[in-house]
Amino acid sequence: MSTPTVLLARSPVSSSPAGGAAPNVPALPAVTHLEHLARLVLNTASGTMRTRRAARTLVGGTDSALRQTIVALMHMERLEDHACSNTATLQVLHGRVVLAIEDGRTLLQEGDWMIVPPTRHTLDAVGDAVVLITTVPPVHRKGRRTAFVD
Repeated sequence: MSTPTVLLARSPVSSSPAGGAAPNVPALPAVTHLEHLARLVLNTASGTMRTRRAARTLVGGTDSALRQTIVALMHMERLEDHACSNTATLQVLHGRVVLAIEDGRTLLQEGDWMIVPPTRHTLDAVGDAVVLITTVPPVHRKGRRTAFVD
């Protein structure tokens, strides 16, 4: 990865006259530089001799409508076989990974993005790798679970 200028947070720019604070302007949320964060999580994974992986949740929790997590896996490490009933995507931020599903295997490299099929799958690192996993849990509506709100 190249060494970018790291900007972790930006302040809103005032548009009021004479540079004063603009009235009733909400503060902008902090900006996260994904490449910098990926490097930090990868460094954490390299320092964990037992698991050789690390993760950091960017957005969400168990009750959130959206969850984004950066996961770093050291060379030859695996996210074991699991199912995902949620809508999910996978974006490779660094390195290469293999997503293995029932029907086959897909090699993904830095910059690749894909929708994760809602089937059992594993994720293997080919060299050190960092991915961004985004999930949207099913919505509970009138006693049933659906992936989308109509």
